[in-house]
Amino acid sequence: MENLLLKIRKHKIGLHLDNGALRLNVPKNRDVREILEEIKRHKVELIRFIENNQTVNSKFKVIEKAPEKDYYTLSSAQKRMYFLYTLDKTSLSYNMPQAVCLEGDLEIDLLRKVFNTLIARHESLRTVFKIVDEVPVQKILDNQEIDISFFNSTELEVPKKIESFIRPFDLNNGPLIRIGVIRLSQRKHILMLDMHHIITDGVSNGVFINEFMALYTGKTLSPLSVQYKDYAEWQQQDSRQLEISDQKDFWLNLFNEVAQPLNLPTDFKRPRIKGYQGRTISFTLDTEQTKKLKSINEELGSTGFMLFLSMYHILLYKLTNQKDIVIGTPVSGREHEDLNNMIGMFVNTLPLRNELKSEYTFREFLSIIKTNTLACIGNQSYQYESLIDELQVKRDTSRNPLFDVLFSYQNFMEGGLDIPGLKLSLYENDIDISKFDMSLIATEANNEFSLHITYSTELFSSDTIERFISYYKRIVNSIIANVDIKLSDINILSTQEQNQL
Repeated sequence: MENLLLKIRKHKIGLHLDNGALRLNVPKNRDVREILEEIKRHKVELIRFIENNQTVNSKFKVIEKAPEKDYYTLSSAQKRMYFLYTLDKTSLSYNMPQAVCLEGDLEIDLLRKVFNTLIARHESLRTVFKIVDEVPVQKILDNQEIDISFFNSTELEVPKKIESFIRPFDLNNGPLIRIGVIRLSQRKHILMLDMHHIITDGVSNGVFINEFMALYTGKTLSPLSVQYKDYAEWQQQDSRQLEISDQKDFWLNLFNEVAQPLNLPTDFKRPRIKGYQGRTISFTLDTEQTKKLKSINEELGSTGFMLFLSMYHILLYKLTNQKDIVIGTPVSGREHEDLNNMIGMFVNTLPLRNELKSEYTFREFLSIIKTNTLACIGNQSYQYESLIDELQVKRDTSRNPLFDVLFSYQNFMEGGLDIPGLKLSLYENDIDISKFDMSLIATEANNEFSLHITYSTELFSSDTIERFISYYKRIVNSIIANVDIKLSDINILSTQEQNQL
């Protein structure tokens, strides 16, 4: 089925489900009779595949517990993370800090007990990394008690306290988790948590906070059926790799020729060795824009992810005049039910490759994006790190492999932090890191779309990014006005810029 989707993609045919019926969007002036006959023959299988992958309903075999031993293999994601660590052991790029403001009566002894319970529960929180026979492996340490650091501070000093708390980790000796508490007053504290990305990810941070709240309020957690080391050993088994060999073929076909690097118009010369200094600029779409974009999604059967990705792709095309563009996007990597409540590094990155033609209408292009996105999500078990190895991508210290731009979409639900007698709220603290040339994170909360552009300050000035934002807004408004607008007719320049031309 993946090979059929690849053929559909190469013919630039868009397809989606409309109340269970398969709908096609066929480009004009292209001979597609043969592929249309193949689609008809496999119509039922196509519908079933799309339905299954829209819910990402994977049915993998049981993850068996690994036999006890001194060292365990690394997962694919951990292997690449460890490799990046060896390039610069002092880098903070893969620290994952978060801070929570606690208002109320904080019980310090209970706090310490809760964190020790979490560290006993999740082996990943007491994992270190060693080199054995020139190969990186992971070792699970015996249960250890956490050392919580305490600080006194004023409100004004908090950002500096947090900044000094975030330090490089020693992956070989650990620990790879740090916990600190800033005391602002008797009834107000800032809880600081920092972990290295090799043992955690965004979903894991949420698991950690949720389990912390449950344990602090006296609740009992269901035991974990497997630990992260079991997942890593399972993932690297030959039998597991054979199971996803079709997915491997899908990605190798997609990148049978590697796309050219994206050459964004930068303010500064690209450094020979990529750095991670960055900034983030955010903006919010107004209520009317949000309402109209949601209406477009309903009309075209798309999602917020697909819609904002399409507009991002158009922006990159307008900026570079490159049509074949690869945009990375993270996926949770937790298709297996046993992984939902586990802390560890599961996230995978999908290199979404799409080709834009100026004669496409936005409706046509969105349909293509939708088809390609579903195909890629349907093959998400094959790891980005494995693809890089298979393609033998030539190493370039100034860039990332395959792509230098990222897109992510987050839909925040109501609810969140809650402990009786203790008010919790996330403490926003700017972290000046950008792992890519430019990343666009679209978020939906309280019926409002917000967008956040994180960019490399080694490449761009803030004025340039503000200009890119104005371009993106014009793309949004053009599509709201007419979803059938040709991509060549979308004008991103201001009147002043047009006059200068």
